[in-house]
Amino acid sequence: MLSCSQCGMEFGRAGGTTAVYADARNYYTHYDQELWQSGKVAKGLELRRIMYVLHALLQVCLLKELGVEGKPIERILERNNSIKWADLQNEAKS
Repeated sequence: MLSCSQCGMEFGRAGGTTAVYADARNYYTHYDQELWQSGKVAKGLELRRIMYVLHALLQVCLLKELGVEGKPIERILERNNSIKWADLQNEAKS
């Protein structure tokens, strides 16, 4: 059985650190220009990855709270790990 904290660690490996998530949340919530200028704020492809990871994490945690286990959660984890990311803006510039 996978706990939400274990699930968070799994998604952390896929999408970055909690500090990256927190910096993005803080900037996009409060529009702190100092944080933006520090270069720590996720944007573009990195921000999309974070959004998908957190969306999947939320789905898994909600299912776990409802007592759902097994295949539904495994499918979410597999789907999240199988996403192929492409930065189309940088590819277009090449």
